[in-house]
Amino acid sequence: MNSEIQRNREFISNVLRITLTASQDGAIEVLKKWRAQFPEYPLLYDLHNPKIPAGAITATKMTGANARQVGGDHYEAELQHWDVIVDHGVGYLEGCSSKYVTRTRKKNGLQDLEKSVHYVEKLIEKAASGLGPSGTVPWDVCMLFARANKLDMDESMICTALFRWQTPDDLKNILAMISSLIIRTRAAQAAPGAAG
Repeated sequence: MNSEIQRNREFISNVLRITLTASQDGAIEVLKKWRAQFPEYPLLYDLHNPKIPAGAITATKMTGANARQVGGDHYEAELQHWDVIVDHGVGYLEGCSSKYVTRTRKKNGLQDLEKSVHYVEKLIEKAASGLGPSGTVPWDVCMLFARANKLDMDESMICTALFRWQTPDDLKNILAMISSLIIRTRAAQAAPGAAG
């Protein structure tokens, strides 16, 4: 296995471990430590850090098809999901799954997360029969995408993993990350005083 694939797998495994076991503050502390272990990878912690200037996102102008949306406003971002998918050759199943994660807090909540799981399950089936990743989104574009679309830490990690997976094990980790987010979302909705 080449070293880039191995390091991607290590990164995704570490993200999964933190997502499932750490509190938000604990996760941030561990992510800071990863900076030393993975210096060539921008960390998702940095998405919410002012080091990335707001004007750094220039990939998509809100013109043409990007300037309008049918049925809502959940895709209003300077860097559109469909542009990232098409520009970097990301596969259909990864694109659909990441679309639902991207819009989950803006549109259909748990239903969008469940749809995302469904696409990852199909992707796992296809990977078991030999399908590999189609395209890979560069780390910096993943970060800009997450920031432009106001993704939280969990959504950022899931989309980045979907944009960069390499092996069927990576897909299983992604499925676990989305499932964990579903569990936390349900628990938050069931909490006393929760809206919705």
